[in-house]
Amino acid sequence: MKQNRFITWIVYGVLIIISFIMVYPFLWMLFGSFKTNQEIIQYPLSLIPQKWVLNGWKGILTLSGNSLWHYFKNSIIISGGSTLLVVLATSLGGYALYRKGSLPGFSMIQTSFSVSMMYPAVLLLIPLYVIVVQLGLYGTNNFWGIILASSTGAWGAALPFFLFKNFFQSLPYDLIESATIDGATEFQIFFKIVTPVMYPVFTTSTNSASRSFTHMVFTSTRQAALVSLVGS
Repeated sequence: MKQNRFITWIVYGVLIIISFIMVYPFLWMLFGSFKTNQEIIQYPLSLIPQKWVLNGWKGILTLSGNSLWHYFKNSIIISGGSTLLVVLATSLGGYALYRKGSLPGFSMIQTSFSVSMMYPAVLLLIPLYVIVVQLGLYGTNNFWGIILASSTGAWGAALPFFLFKNFFQSLPYDLIESATIDGATEFQIFFKIVTPVMYPVFTTSTNSASRSFTHMVFTSTRQAALVSLVGS
């Protein structure tokens, strides 16, 4: 019994040492933010600062002449706008293809989305850049160019489109038919009957938020940069 307890304490001790080794780099980064550059260079392995300073945190709160919250606002506008546009357009498009898939041109739309997923999305950068510039959406504080470019093709629209389309095909058609017999319009069926049951696919589609490298192409200055890019 005592031998088993001794082995248990040895195992706990080894696990504690391993855990400290794994956590130490994160603690070093946290406490290092309160050190001066000279102290970090002179005592690279020390954990607790000899003198606590806030210069590092003050530098983070002001990047490229703007407040950090300015870049958070950009991130919310661009990512939120791209996600909203992608979800709204692809959900309506998938529903239309599900309900009226035999209409002329619908099969071409589906094929175009399939083709856009077969080649690298980076090939769209130059044509998208030309389109955004010609539409007058390229500018310092103009987010529309970034939102539209991030919501197209393989970056944003293709995968959510097929997610919504496959989800609609899994719905019981009797549900749609009953609403049609009761006199509901297509928009009423979509927003009042279909939308409440497709929250899972809504959540999955939000993962198609804007990609970082598109922002570097479609912004002229750091005024419209995201918080994930301004420090790079």
